[in-house]
Amino acid sequence: MLLCDPDARLTAEGELYLDFSAYLGVELRISPWSDGLKLYHRLAEQPHWSLSPYEDPDLLLIAPPPRSSVMTQFLESIPSALCERVMVFGYRQFPMLRWLALLEEARALLAHHPLLLWLTVDVAQEQEWDCETMRTWLRQPLPVLLETTVGVNRRAALRFLRKTVVSNGDQRELTLLRRVLRDTHAVELCRHFDAVPMTVLRVIERYPHLSHDGVLSHLKHRAHTAKPGAVLGEAKRYVQLLDDLGYMGQTLHIPDLTRLLHRYRTLAQLQRCHDRWMEKINTQRFIETDSPTRHIEFPDPPLPDSATIRAIRNVSELRAEGREMNHCVGSYERPIRDGHVAIYRVSAPQRATLALSGSGANLWISQFRLAYNQQPSKASWQAVRAWIKYHSQNSP
Repeated sequence: MLLCDPDARLTAEGELYLDFSAYLGVELRISPWSDGLKLYHRLAEQPHWSLSPYEDPDLLLIAPPPRSSVMTQFLESIPSALCERVMVFGYRQFPMLRWLALLEEARALLAHHPLLLWLTVDVAQEQEWDCETMRTWLRQPLPVLLETTVGVNRRAALRFLRKTVVSNGDQRELTLLRRVLRDTHAVELCRHFDAVPMTVLRVIERYPHLSHDGVLSHLKHRAHTAKPGAVLGEAKRYVQLLDDLGYMGQTLHIPDLTRLLHRYRTLAQLQRCHDRWMEKINTQRFIETDSPTRHIEFPDPPLPDSATIRAIRNVSELRAEGREMNHCVGSYERPIRDGHVAIYRVSAPQRATLALSGSGANLWISQFRLAYNQQPSKASWQAVRAWIKYHSQNSP
């Protein structure tokens, strides 16, 4: 919630008065820092004010400049070093400030473990802890406090928490942080990092295949200079390449495949290996000497053919598709036979190859590529999605 001068003023007692009656039907008063930032509210047209000791009004009191003159004046009573530390937290900022105003223990924890304080404030808010309860928990050893707030009692998790860097400080990041702290594998992956941006945590959770340090280290450095969406897109490309190389390595009978792939640390290295193996799989000589199962039918595809979208039915058709389109789909024999994916030949609006994963209501497009792995047009995406939607709605 953004505060501006028309809605805010300071009272003679130094309280911050906020008038939201025009669109929320409520007025708020916040006492000064020296009085513990007590929150009072009054409903429109009510004569009396009520103290709200457990209410989180979702007020962003400390936000980056520019600030209104009223907010600047009100915040002057709060220590500037504390303001800088709290500014990164958007979610639960007001109750955090209130506990910091009331308890020296909260201020000490903010100085050394700000994210642990954030997690603790969230639990205190949900469970409506009073001042004595909060003080009691804040005086506990840090592993005990972490177990209370997250359900984890490990010093490795505490070290991980100290290194984590929030970006937005919103509820999604708090929820993500709580989940990742419970994941011993994720904590172990970041053990050598000096700082762990939230973007890297999103990558670890969304793409658990990325389990080797070189890739994560690269993404960590990219997170400092690129937008989160770009980093996640890069992580997705890593996953696609590693999956494709896994399929191709099995098709080519590459020994020690996992160990070999972990030697590659950059997208460029993975892409060069991908292109070499793809060329080998798509050569005529390799196709002619392949397994005798090449004419055995694949499992039935999840959706029926249309005039322009036709399922690939056997290995011979699969290899022909990969050779014609010059991409690695020719190596997808095993995941197709295992029922993990179905491959379709798309002839219009553009010549493309489509991969569908899942089944029934959970069917989704796992890959959709033109020749040489180029991206399809918007019209092609629309045509494929319309075909999926039609058959999903009309399936028996």
